[in-house]
Amino acid sequence: MNQMFDLDLIRSAEALQGLAEKCRQDMKQRWPNIDFDAEVWEINKLYGTVMLDVRFHKLIEDFADKDPSYVLAVRCLVARRAFENRIKMWSLAVGAWRLLHRQAIPLAALRRHHLRELEEEQVKEAKENPLSAKKNFQYLTQLSEMLDELARLKVIGHLAWGMSEKTKSAFRPLLRESRNSTKKHIDVLDRQVEALSDATTAMLLRDERLTAMDRSAIAVTNLLMCAPSRINEPLCMRITDRYTIDDYASRPNGADAGKVYQAHQLLLMKGSKGASWSGKPILNFMVGLSDACWDIILELGKRSRALVAHYEKTPDQLYLPPELEHLRGTEVSKASLWKITNLTDREPTPSEYHATRGGVWGTMIKCQNGAASAAMLIDNPRTYTSHGRKSRYKKIPAVTWQTAETYLLDRVRERMEAMRRVTSVNPFSGPLSQMLVLVDTGRTPYLPQAWDTSSLRVRLKSSPLRAKRNLEESVFLKLGLQMTQNGELVDCYIEPHDTRRWLTTQALNARERLSDVLINKWANRIDISQLAAYDLRTAEQKANQIEVPVPQELESITTGLRALEGIENEYGLRTDIAIAQGDALALTSVDAVMQATENRPVARSGNQIIILYPNRFGVCLHQHHETPCRAYSACSQGCNEQLTVKGHLPTNEEWRKQEELNNRGIINQLQALITARSRGVADDPAMLDAHLLTLVKGMNAQAMAEELIQRFHEVKDQIRDLHFRNELEAAFVAHGVVARLDDPSVPNGALIKYHNHSRHASPGYERAIEAQCGGREEMECQDALFHQKYPELAPRALGLEDQRSLLGSRDDDEDGEEDEDDDEQA
Repeated sequence: MNQMFDLDLIRSAEALQGLAEKCRQDMKQRWPNIDFDAEVWEINKLYGTVMLDVRFHKLIEDFADKDPSYVLAVRCLVARRAFENRIKMWSLAVGAWRLLHRQAIPLAALRRHHLRELEEEQVKEAKENPLSAKKNFQYLTQLSEMLDELARLKVIGHLAWGMSEKTKSAFRPLLRESRNSTKKHIDVLDRQVEALSDATTAMLLRDERLTAMDRSAIAVTNLLMCAPSRINEPLCMRITDRYTIDDYASRPNGADAGKVYQAHQLLLMKGSKGASWSGKPILNFMVGLSDACWDIILELGKRSRALVAHYEKTPDQLYLPPELEHLRGTEVSKASLWKITNLTDREPTPSEYHATRGGVWGTMIKCQNGAASAAMLIDNPRTYTSHGRKSRYKKIPAVTWQTAETYLLDRVRERMEAMRRVTSVNPFSGPLSQMLVLVDTGRTPYLPQAWDTSSLRVRLKSSPLRAKRNLEESVFLKLGLQMTQNGELVDCYIEPHDTRRWLTTQALNARERLSDVLINKWANRIDISQLAAYDLRTAEQKANQIEVPVPQELESITTGLRALEGIENEYGLRTDIAIAQGDALALTSVDAVMQATENRPVARSGNQIIILYPNRFGVCLHQHHETPCRAYSACSQGCNEQLTVKGHLPTNEEWRKQEELNNRGIINQLQALITARSRGVADDPAMLDAHLLTLVKGMNAQAMAEELIQRFHEVKDQIRDLHFRNELEAAFVAHGVVARLDDPSVPNGALIKYHNHSRHASPGYERAIEAQCGGREEMECQDALFHQKYPELAPRALGLEDQRSLLGSRDDDEDGEEDEDDDEQA
């Protein structure tokens, strides 16, 4: 009987088998212990590849009743990516391929119209849940690339399929809505952090509503608040991954030694998306709380740590506490099994006894091939029950010690293997006894336990499904904490990744913010472009950060000038231009003009109004309304145009406060230099010693600071640190002003002024002089040399002349003239 065959399907099947055979050979040659057809490829664990261990469990389940070519093709695609050793995550490719699990046709029979239907399904799903729009869009893009790669390998035909413009247009508003919802999430983040703060307080106060595991979960979450981190980072930490900076040549001694290192504590964490392990500085205000959380985590995981330490030393011996050692090697009954699994010598209650029969006991008997003969009958060692009644059973079932120990050890090994999988892609490496996030559970005490991403999430966020099944509630629900979200009152929750977003946003939004490079380094991200995904600042916040700062001292003046503008517009002078003939103009004399303006508040030099600008230290003579001041924060203190009136209490008191602050700052800097010298911190101790001797020799920090302030003009040229020299000059000015304020010989109402022509409203002018001439002193030296070379151009002082004859009174002249007239008339 003749049969019709599709040659394209046959060629595609042969090409797929050839590709699979090549991938098997390459994998066997490169990674001998990896089976190409296995459900798990432990390539990262065994061979340290860039790609993490690959798991095909869910993929195989989805395509269980489909054509086997789908699973075989995706194995080949993932293997090719693993051979390149460039991509870390395989989940995107596998997730995109799982979109095809609804196709009932073979892979080689896939056509464009099937994929168009798939596009419509993904758009529909994204519209129902806008938060999934980004994931669906990425899956479709990735699937298109994978199908093109298979077409180049001749496994399928050239579909030339990509998302249509209609599909892209449908995704654009959904992606925009998803991004906007993420940006708006910053308000909810603030409430979530506040709820975490309340839960932390309850943890520290040992609130009765919280169990031991709840307190441990809150402590682990607080570690995420120490530095921007992913959930896998604290879960993969060891108990030795908390240390202090030890880059100094020698450790300090004395009572203050611990304080220096406490301010520089680090957490050793694995970076995200390929970044290596590195230390992340703990926020200063989190140092004390991180210490408490660290101790709580260790305290609430003592039993599990003891168990894993025992099994690391003796993996083939079941752990028994000292009070149960007499049971080792004996027949194990249900009561004895309950004591062993609960690590206690207390007799079980009837309910606990029956729970053992349906739990561990029943499972253990089933593992013995389900035979009832697996259990033997022994004499009942308990004559009386826990209620004091005489036992009616003379014989009770039991198993041999070897049977019980083998079964329980298998359970322990399974648990210890599962404890390493803290996330789906991040295993814990190293001895389990060094694992930080071990925790003791109330159920199955004989099994050690550790936090993983799923168990920690359910403690931080409750779901309706868990509430319906009456499972464990979140810590926020137990504490009754609620917040407002989208105008509705909901139970508080927090995702482990929310702390990373909140810390990064706060670092970007800080007034004295770090650079993007330093923030990215703090979070230990390998790609700085990832920082934008965690930036939840609004457009207004970003605009406010780049706004030019306004001096605080001028805010009141600016407000007053704005009010004055309105008054001037309403009542001020108006200037009109009139055109008239020359013979119609009326003229007046200069004397009349001078008499009219004699009492007007105008400057004789510029015929302009003089305004005195008040500030915190007195008044400023600079006319800010004509030319703005460019000194900003240094406008008032030490300015050549600054005046202080003795007797004005508010401004005088500000000078005294400023002097105390400046002196304290100088003392702190000098103390830091002395401390650095005594502890050997400096790279060149000899240069540092010479620097200290240059300042003052044989004095303490207080005396050294006073000496430096008084001799500022003598030592200022020897100070290379510009910031320290400016602070020292500010301290010198404040010291001089306060000295005159306290001098009884200076009367009240006297004007106090610091004369320094280089400190004015245009510091950029001084910088230009320094750049071109080397400073004012150098410029004066150049002027002197120029005048010496060209004396005819040098300024000359006019000699004094006796001009007292010009002081004669006009009235005397007029009297003389009258006398002459009288003589003529006579």
